[in-house]
Amino acid sequence: MFDLQKTPACGNTLPARFGDCRATEAEARHITSLAPRNGQRQALSDALREDFGFGLPERGAVHAANGGFVCPFGHAHYLMVSDRSVEQLASFAHMTDQSSAWVTVELVGTSATEILARLAPVDLNPGAFPVNSILQTEVARIHAILIRFGLMEFRIMAPRSMAKSLAREVTRAARNVESRRNVHA
Repeated sequence: MFDLQKTPACGNTLPARFGDCRATEAEARHITSLAPRNGQRQALSDALREDFGFGLPERGAVHAANGGFVCPFGHAHYLMVSDRSVEQLASFAHMTDQSSAWVTVELVGTSATEILARLAPVDLNPGAFPVNSILQTEVARIHAILIRFGLMEFRIMAPRSMAKSLAREVTRAARNVESRRNVHA
């Protein structure tokens, strides 16, 4: 018999703390792509609201509740992240399990925005990228989904194959931000 051990996608790089900021690899969850069946967008949104506490968001927004969230992922295509299965939505949407394809890094703390500014070519100002917003962009030269859940709380979703590179670059940027703060302290 084999004794298989679960290993984090980011290796031993995360979790890490940098001053007031922490970077962690989020626990693996159900990640499902949803494409509403023809004429079923509203029915899918209603079913999500009933089962999960949120409906389908408009472009650029994220709807979250009860530990899960859904975000747009292209034209008439959404990405659902939840602690539980979404099989009950099959009559309203074409679904594909994406759970093993993604890694999620959570970045939380007052220096999170400054760290991300070194990694992503986007305006992270709360006026341009408010809470509960999503961007598909590059983070450390890796195509990623960047979600802002709080003023100082971000999630970076990237291909699992790039997990160690993402973790290494987040760690490097965080150390640079901390070094700069220590010099000016």
